[in-house]
Amino acid sequence: MTVLYSIVFAVAIGLFSLLTLRSHRSQLERRMQHRSPKTDDEFAGLFPADQGTIAIRIRQLLYPWVDINLARMTPTDELCRDLGLARIDGLDVVGFIQDIEKEFQIKIPDSEAEKMRTLKDIVEYVAKGK
Repeated sequence: MTVLYSIVFAVAIGLFSLLTLRSHRSQLERRMQHRSPKTDDEFAGLFPADQGTIAIRIRQLLYPWVDINLARMTPTDELCRDLGLARIDGLDVVGFIQDIEKEFQIKIPDSEAEKMRTLKDIVEYVAKGK
């Protein structure tokens, strides 16, 4: 009988998690729906000329870590609040930072990573480190 309760409890937790994730994704998409999607070239144009290609690549690296279409993001979107990065666990955040470090062959100290709130913050840091 306890096995049955455990299975029912696990299924309930899974359904709750799925519904919460869908709700969070819907909220994020509603927040961005008024924005027009940007191609890579248009997105690069939102940054200084020497940072455009960095911005495009970081946006591409971010795709696997969030559940929304990043074509509507802006340089000043906050990674946690606006893009939903807060919903992922700490290991995923570390993974995203490691992706950036590997792609650009740089090291981002934890103290610097904690200061990065927006894509613009990350792009500026990477541009300085290159």
